[in-house]
Amino acid sequence: MLFQLAMSKYIIGIDGGGTKTLGVLWDHNGKEINRVENNFCNFNVDLNLSKNNLEATIDQLLMKTNETPNIVIGVSGFSGLKDPLKYEEELKSKYNTKVILRDDGFLALNSVENTNNYPVVLAISGTGSIIYGLKDDEYYRYGGHGHLLGDEGSSYDVAIKALKFITNEFDNNTLSDFSKEFLKAANLNKTEDIKQLVYHNSKNFIASHSKLVDKLANQKDEVAINIIKNSAMDLAEQINQILKKMNISNKFVLALRGGMLSNSKLFRETMLNYLTNLDKNFIIDTKNNEPVYGALKFREDSK
Repeated sequence: MLFQLAMSKYIIGIDGGGTKTLGVLWDHNGKEINRVENNFCNFNVDLNLSKNNLEATIDQLLMKTNETPNIVIGVSGFSGLKDPLKYEEELKSKYNTKVILRDDGFLALNSVENTNNYPVVLAISGTGSIIYGLKDDEYYRYGGHGHLLGDEGSSYDVAIKALKFITNEFDNNTLSDFSKEFLKAANLNKTEDIKQLVYHNSKNFIASHSKLVDKLANQKDEVAINIIKNSAMDLAEQINQILKKMNISNKFVLALRGGMLSNSKLFRETMLNYLTNLDKNFIIDTKNNEPVYGALKFREDSK
């Protein structure tokens, strides 16, 4: 489904994430006029505060122009809005302009370089994981159900796999070199410490321990290597499943985003090798545009 916006000299793109809300103002030529960062915008975390941060970002950008820009918004926790269309209408009325309000994957997909108009698959593996797809103006998604129901192939997944391995070794009164090194680096001594880590800390903090696993994998620890590889193959299989969902058998653009894919060479290579072995015909997106640039696709003069 292709969205249409009325002619406007300027356009605002808003990328609302779990860490920050990024807003950018461009003119009709795509020249950046201003950018603003505010606190997080995740409607599943705090609805009212997220709305405040989102609208504060728009307000600050509007101070840089006398025009009325169109606004394209992608936000985390989109499902936290009981009536997204109602809030979209509220924004249209408040700012007296055209507004597109969708999830953060919508912006990210449209930011991917795709001059040949191939289908696009966007794999995000950061703290959590999700797969998005775009084919013939139709949007798809796979996974992204959060750490209690999913997030396989993410940094959180890597950390939890490691912690489960270690707790199992504690139960069996034997600790491998991997467990000893991990526990030492994380300043953990016993099973109760692991429980405290998992049950009394944020998802982001738990996920940060994936760096220890990757570090040990780079030091040729076989347990760490297997954990990284298993998580990477979990992500690759999700990509495989969305390809089936989208009925893609030919060439497509594969965009990779998120810390696990950008920071772990082993994770990235394992995932790509998995897809290659399945004979998937993909082109890697090398531009790595910020998701907020997806708003530029909806300039009137870009159609």
